[in-house]
Amino acid sequence: MAHKLNLSIRATNGAQWDTDEFGSNQRVDHVLKASEKHFEQAGEMSPGDYLLGLVVDGTIQDLIDAEKLEDAGVKDGSVLVFKPRGGQVDG
Repeated sequence: MAHKLNLSIRATNGAQWDTDEFGSNQRVDHVLKASEKHFEQAGEMSPGDYLLGLVVDGTIQDLIDAEKLEDAGVKDGSVLVFKPRGGQVDG
């Protein structure tokens, strides 16, 4: 059985979900989909094309969807943030 992680996941509007629902061997894309559903159902985020980033020393490192959390450097107490995929474009 995989080690369950205590994570703080932040929506694009800053709303935070503290959860221990995910194991260290789960893929980033699974966490992304489940978290997006959580925030959408709470009315805290709109559907969109997002990626997850890992906050490390005040900077955000993009996570690869196909990686397991443990392989991506996510550990107990990590903070993950939603980012628009491809970044923001000013028009």
